[in-house]
Amino acid sequence: MAILYAIAGNVFFIVMFTCVGLMRKGYSTFQIIQGRMCIGIILNYLFCYIQNIPIFPKNYTELKLMALRGILGAIVMLLAFTSYKLLTLSDAVVVTNTTPLFTCFLSVPYLGEKLTKKQIFYSLLSFIGIVLVVRPAFLFNSKTVEIEGRNQLLGCLLGLLSLSGFIAQMFQSRSYTLEQASIITPLSYTQVIMSFFVDIFLFNEQIYLTSLIGSFLVIFGSIAILV
Repeated sequence: MAILYAIAGNVFFIVMFTCVGLMRKGYSTFQIIQGRMCIGIILNYLFCYIQNIPIFPKNYTELKLMALRGILGAIVMLLAFTSYKLLTLSDAVVVTNTTPLFTCFLSVPYLGEKLTKKQIFYSLLSFIGIVLVVRPAFLFNSKTVEIEGRNQLLGCLLGLLSLSGFIAQMFQSRSYTLEQASIITPLSYTQVIMSFFVDIFLFNEQIYLTSLIGSFLVIFGSIAILV
């Protein structure tokens, strides 16, 4: 179930990132984040109310941890949304998907988890696949096509953005409570495959041979870690 939760979370993350790409023409990063968070806080409050989950922590230690998590989360969201506004979808995906690679290794000193040589090898293999899939211009010296802004559905996009982010966080958080971080984090590479199809079918991006090879490496590496 943890794997299914993680994959479902990645699907909703791609939906959220696509919405950011569609709104980046004419709207600042702060405007997009404000719309996402205003709707998100309502959804989060309703979920806690229905599930009878306390909103505030029980002690001061938990309060500090939640506050730190909130601050870091806000910074990460600001930087991530800015990258999706300034870069093409493919370049932004490869940058943001370097985090699972570091998380996989940081799970050893911080969470006490053990990494096998196989996990290390296939995590690196998956990352190489990511680079091949997105063909970042700063490595391949190639030109990329900017995504056209489509602002006529701003309200719907903001709602979809907030809902997708909320559901994605729920699924991802649940997956981390059911399985080791070193197993769950490499699955984030599936976001690259999904964004690859978004570029093809939604934004009409050109298909490169390196992208096909990279897609195979990502899928192969992610599955090999789980076997």
